[in-house]
Amino acid sequence: MASKQSEANKKHYETIAAHARSGQQLPPEEEAAWNDAEWTKLTAEPGGVDFLEVEVGDKPALWIVPKAQRLTESSYTFTGVDL
Repeated sequence: MASKQSEANKKHYETIAAHARSGQQLPPEEEAAWNDAEWTKLTAEPGGVDFLEVEVGDKPALWIVPKAQRLTESSYTFTGVDL
């Protein structure tokens, strides 16, 4: 079962596709305002974490540290890694 966040993302893109198929597109200014409002809901930063800009080797990186994390615990996630 998809998460509610995944379902919201799916609905966002289905709405855009349905408007494009039906020819019922909004004027550019209204479409941009709608997309900005809806996209912001989908891409909000999570709470309860601190974001630290760091260097990893010679690459800039973003280190995300949960505020409630114990020093004996860790988790790693890599996206867009170009090694």
